[in-house]
Amino acid sequence: MLLQKFNGGWKYTHFDPSNGTGGEFQELENAEIAGFCEEIDGYWVVVYPSPDEHTMIVQVNTQTWDLFSPETQVTYYRKYDDAKTYFKIENDTKRFNITYDAWSKDVPHFEVNK
Repeated sequence: MLLQKFNGGWKYTHFDPSNGTGGEFQELENAEIAGFCEEIDGYWVVVYPSPDEHTMIVQVNTQTWDLFSPETQVTYYRKYDDAKTYFKIENDTKRFNITYDAWSKDVPHFEVNK
């Protein structure tokens, strides 16, 4: 499936959901995408619709979560003091969490809520 990089402009990759990996990001114009992704610290984090199940899927490498399931819980927030973003997704059987540099870390003169 063709996925667009989060905050990546025109950068895309081919992602294989069966093995949870994507390829090198390439610039394409007018591409038809199936979702969004990012490779963070060796993890492929992907969001895409599942038309067969009428839901949204969050996939991290080979693990998947049904985003609309009541058992799935998502925590996402920004730590402004140290320019970090925290993401966690879990249900009764699996859990993934990661802290990574926020997108605004390298933005000069970035001010919260301005």
